[in-house]
Amino acid sequence: MPQIDLYTLLELVGQVNDGAEPDSASERFRNYLQINIQNAADVRAYVQAALQQSGDQYNKALQDLINHIGQLLGFEVVYGRYRPCPA
Repeated sequence: MPQIDLYTLLELVGQVNDGAEPDSASERFRNYLQINIQNAADVRAYVQAALQQSGDQYNKALQDLINHIGQLLGFEVVYGRYRPCPA
């Protein structure tokens, strides 16, 4: 089980969004995952928490968690936008 539950983590990092600033909430969330979430049980706990909740923050967290799983599996991940730009 992770030391910080997903709800608390999202409250601490702030509003996760598509901002490209180096200290954005998205970057803080992703950095936390990279440094602290390295085993399957912790990733599973966060994924389950994201799936059990509704809302934009949890949807974005789930997207980042899926990308984090790819990194843990050895894939090179490029984080993109949470939603595509309107045409």
